[in-house]
Amino acid sequence: MIRGIVLGMILLTGGVYAADSMTGANGRPIVNWDVAAARSVDAANFVRENIARLIDRAEANQSAPVERSAVNQY
Repeated sequence: MIRGIVLGMILLTGGVYAADSMTGANGRPIVNWDVAAARSVDAANFVRENIARLIDRAEANQSAPVERSAVNQY
């Protein structure tokens, strides 16, 4: 299912890019690609920052190590 979603996103983006590249000088593009590139960078940075924050929070909340007992050898 995930592969289908990703494939659909790739096909949609490729189709729109192809349609925009075929428009002439007087044609109006569907997507402003400069804005799309800037927004994708912003989105990637947002995800990176939030993942780093979650990792930092998880590392700060680690529990104390559990000592091995004679009964539970692993």
